[in-house]
Amino acid sequence: MPSPDGRMPTVYLHIGAPKTATSTLQSVLAKNTGRLLRSGVLYPESMRSADAHHVLACDLIEKCHGNTMSDVWYGPVPRGEGWQRLRDEIAQHGNAIDSVIVSSELFFGQSRGLEAMLAEMAGHLQGLDVKVVVLGDRYAYHLLYNMDEEFRKIFKVKAEFDTVMAKSQENVDKYMNFARKITSEEGLLPVDVSGMATLIEYGVRLG
Repeated sequence: MPSPDGRMPTVYLHIGAPKTATSTLQSVLAKNTGRLLRSGVLYPESMRSADAHHVLACDLIEKCHGNTMSDVWYGPVPRGEGWQRLRDEIAQHGNAIDSVIVSSELFFGQSRGLEAMLAEMAGHLQGLDVKVVVLGDRYAYHLLYNMDEEFRKIFKVKAEFDTVMAKSQENVDKYMNFARKITSEEGLLPVDVSGMATLIEYGVRLG
């Protein structure tokens, strides 16, 4: 689905593995939908139930498995309409967007009838550049990398995040500047010196 100038948005399909802060990520994305859109990033709303895109996964499961998914996952979105709504919303924004983020925990662990589900998904996303994003710990990555040949072929890029951060003056300054930036952007009351000290102390305890 190229835009008028021939560009195609990239669809980032986020598979929410357990205990990887998926709900937090979805909440942040949903809360900042307008700001993201102004930067050319679409976090689709028309098939979103609460903060996530469970409808898309449910439609695949119902069609390929024959299982009836709970109404809880659908919310106000009619069954069977999720993927068309996604296509329509992407088309609606045209060349105003470069990226589309889709996220649901229900994509994770779908092994039964996987080929049929992937074929169905490929049909819905035809003409779009799709990248699959999975968050997980280092142990799970190396286990899958060594045990599953397909995993090595599909997931060619690994990005690691540090689990620790040096308590240097430079990092403390960056931490405070980030806090000030958030409070300013969100229209919150400014944090005074004692509040900043408490934030930093709490961050150190978490580490």
